Amino acid sequence: MDTKFPSIEKLQHLVSNLQYDLGDACPKLIPLIGTTKLHGAHVDVVIDAPSNIRLQSRNVLDLTTENDVYGFAKWKAISEAEPQTPIDPVHPLILACEFIGNGIQKGVAIAQLNKRLVILMASINGTWLPDEPDADLVAEEMEGLVAVVEQECPFAKTFGIKGTGEGIVWKVADTRRFQGARYWCKTKGGKHAVSHANKVDERLEDKEKLAAFVDAVVTESRLEQGWMYLEELGAPKDVARIGMFVKWLVADCVKEEREEIKEKGVDEKKLRGAIAGKGKVWFKKRLEEG
Repeated sequence: MDTKFPSIEKLQHLVSNLQYDLGDACPKLIPLIGTTKLHGAHVDVVIDAPSNIRLQSRNVLDLTTENDVYGFAKWKAISEAEPQTPIDPVHPLILACEFIGNGIQKGVAIAQLNKRLVILMASINGTWLPDEPDADLVAEEMEGLVAVVEQECPFAKTFGIKGTGEGIVWKVADTRRFQGARYWCKTKGGKHAVSHANKVDERLEDKEKLAAFVDAVVTESRLEQGWMYLEELGAPKDVARIGMFVKWLVADCVKEEREEIKEKGVDEKKLRGAIAGKGKVWFKKRLEEG
């Protein structure tokens, strides 16, 4: 079975999914649960029967000390884990985690911490466990709260460290009725946003709109994500990998910005080419910088 942690989309996807599922019954205000988003490396601990522990990342399903991500597989705490109850062989226990701390990311307060594993969610019998609905919020408050988190990370603050946070992961508060990643979304502060496509003026001429859209979606944060993607796969950083990098970049932009592309009336074929061109220039420059 697929044990990979589902991708968490943007707010627009959550709104579209709720409108599609509920139709005319979709309320204007949706109660949400928000959790501080941690800027690290996403990893999962998968426990199969009989108590076999497997480590995985978003793009590597079997992490070992030979194909490690930021030293996660070498991290001693994992090998000492031992489940106390029998595990269903069809639906393994999945602990979705963020591996955070010094040397993993930069520009956030938690980068000052020693490396540690933070469990975000758990999947048992094929279902992600619901969060406790003790911090219900309405969608209209989201932007202000993300700004607060970005200014000072609440998670890092519990360890006595002050500094920048990344953003918030949201779930529809009624997690028993609305289960799964279809009803999750993420919002990031301006420093970590990978897109500003919503700010592109759709009234621009096609050529100008295309250029503005590319600038809005091919951000430094997104380009760095592509660089990390190569690191996760253990791909050498050389010009021979430029095709792999560009392929990831174009696919990520088109997937994440699908609704904005349609709404703004951007030609997708021309957009793909323009994204690839900007990605190649950045990649070559990044190689030169070492």
